[in-house]
Amino acid sequence: GSELPLNYEFVSGRLPPGLHFDDTDGSLNGVPSEDGVYSFNIRSSDTIGAESNVQKITVTIYKSPSLLVRFGTPHDYNQSGFSSFMKDTYTDLVSIDGRVGMGQTVGSTGAYNYQGISGESRTYQSNDKIIITWYNASSINQIFAPKISFSESSRPTANWHTLEEISIPPKGTGKSYFTFNQSTKGTFSLINTSNNHDSNRTILCEKIELAENMEEAQEPAPDELNIPNPPKNLEMLIIPLGEIE
Repeated sequence: GSELPLNYEFVSGRLPPGLHFDDTDGSLNGVPSEDGVYSFNIRSSDTIGAESNVQKITVTIYKSPSLLVRFGTPHDYNQSGFSSFMKDTYTDLVSIDGRVGMGQTVGSTGAYNYQGISGESRTYQSNDKIIITWYNASSINQIFAPKISFSESSRPTANWHTLEEISIPPKGTGKSYFTFNQSTKGTFSLINTSNNHDSNRTILCEKIELAENMEEAQEPAPDELNIPNPPKNLEMLIIPLGEIE
């Protein structure tokens, strides 16, 4: 195995404007100032030079998402073009722990939970991303796979998209993502969501946002990389514009 500590070296490529590479610990620091997709290569080696590895890093900087709706009293549509609100009979506004969101208030069958918005039709392109923020009001960890629809204004059916399963700690928040692609992009007049979780006043839907498609930054040509056989391992980072993780 490698001898610690490791040495790091920026080999080639392009860093996102506003970020700089720290060769003492291999970290990125700073505040990104431009959105886009940036790729660069980092070499790590042990202190005796016995082992060396070059890794291609891809960093996606996206524009801060725009708010489509924040559920509350009243619901905040933020001039998003949406003007109407929909929900299940068993779903209502819940205020708990100083947080406000939509949750199931009657029974505990996840299939009876939905909340959404409708209004003017808008067109979504490939790589547009819908972001849903959830709050776990319970005292235990909650794991669930939410659902989303852009065509149905009632309870979830087989036509809804099932999102990736997420885990939210007690009294914590989590986010679900739906990314449009070539087969799902289009023009729709509603967004309907369901936590798809059997519970009561537990998983609250706080807000829905949209991160719009970003232009892809120009990646360096192979001959600019100066690496005969770049490794195929890839690390993907996604960072909001103006933030660094």
